[in-house]
Amino acid sequence: MLASISKPIEQTRRKSVMVWSKKASFSDHVRNQHPSDKFSVMHIHEASEVIELFQDNCWAIMVDLASITKEEIENIKKQPEVFKKCIFTNTSEAQIENENNNTVHQNGFLDKEATKSLSPNMISLNNMVAKVAPIDVSVVLQGESGVGKEVFAKRIHRFGPRSKGPWIAVNCPAIPDTLIESELFGHVKGAFTGADARKIGKFELANGGTLFLDEVADFSMECQAKILRVLQEREIEPVGSSKPIPVNIRLICASSKNLRELVEQGRFREDLLYRLADVELLVPSLRDRPDDVELLIPFFTKQFHAETGCPIKSFDVSAIKILQQKSWPGNVRELKSYVRRIMILSEVDIITAETITKHQNLFIKPAPKLKPHDQSHMNEETPHIETMGEKEKIELALRNHHYHVTNAAKSIGMSRASIYRKIKKYDIKVR
Repeated sequence: MLASISKPIEQTRRKSVMVWSKKASFSDHVRNQHPSDKFSVMHIHEASEVIELFQDNCWAIMVDLASITKEEIENIKKQPEVFKKCIFTNTSEAQIENENNNTVHQNGFLDKEATKSLSPNMISLNNMVAKVAPIDVSVVLQGESGVGKEVFAKRIHRFGPRSKGPWIAVNCPAIPDTLIESELFGHVKGAFTGADARKIGKFELANGGTLFLDEVADFSMECQAKILRVLQEREIEPVGSSKPIPVNIRLICASSKNLRELVEQGRFREDLLYRLADVELLVPSLRDRPDDVELLIPFFTKQFHAETGCPIKSFDVSAIKILQQKSWPGNVRELKSYVRRIMILSEVDIITAETITKHQNLFIKPAPKLKPHDQSHMNEETPHIETMGEKEKIELALRNHHYHVTNAAKSIGMSRASIYRKIKKYDIKVR
């Protein structure tokens, strides 16, 4: 998969990009990804031409590994100034054709659109994903909630050796502790009360393809031990069965918590981390790449229009500047939600700074953290939070924050994933 390559662009002149490939379709592919008003694309066939025509102001050299030999690349390595500008990709002819024809992904949009970037750290991530995807290794994606870890996971699957196999995603915090084993490994008929038929677990469903474990840090230590055994033995035992079932999967995991810190705290198994993380990738927060707001907004407006028919609206420079200055604690997910709200509620076709100011209420305000000594949200009959059980504490937080789950979680120092798991565990009603 061709890494989306973009950097902060000087508005006064176009960036020069060299495309080194034996296929004209590859150059067309690069041109489709990069607007002609910002990029000048030059198609190069031979290594000698790359060296001969290279100039210091060349912004990048896109190298098509599918048509360039190892010997040619070795020759380029002898020219350090040239080689450091190279971005390698292994995009097949079929993938190029699919993308040039705007073939849609399962969510209706090319995931490459959601990960285009002007940020150096995102460019580096896209390049790493392009290198990792074709190699059948386990990957851990880390980053704050809402940064788009699953988008990158899907891209790795889509352009990996198991792309024709199943993609199975598991939201780990949503599985009650009592059902984790059954959900992951399956169960046989009669294994427990209510097991009226055999259930195929997620590991078996993903056989031959990719299993994505989202928020893997939320698994208990007991569950972590069972997953470790599966990865070591490459087989599962459904609940109630003593007959092992071989599984052959690629495992991709995501976590909004730092797994290495959890290992140090004794909350995550070190041996499991080594099994999961052949490669570790960090997805940066949106506040660390504010220029990308300008790229994401048109993608979200088109996406929302296709899903709902809501008229497409544009954001002018003044509006984008304001949105780039926001901290976006919910990252890309929060920006997407905001774009949808303002598209629905604004009455203009072009959203300006004035429009955003007029609709200030559309921004989600961060919830103040409720401290044990803070009685501002409690009446005299409310029990002290330190003396409450976990279920009662969660119910109180939900009531105090009008059942806004994310704000309630923050107020009691709990992650959104954890509070959802506890809500299921205690069967708490959320209005």
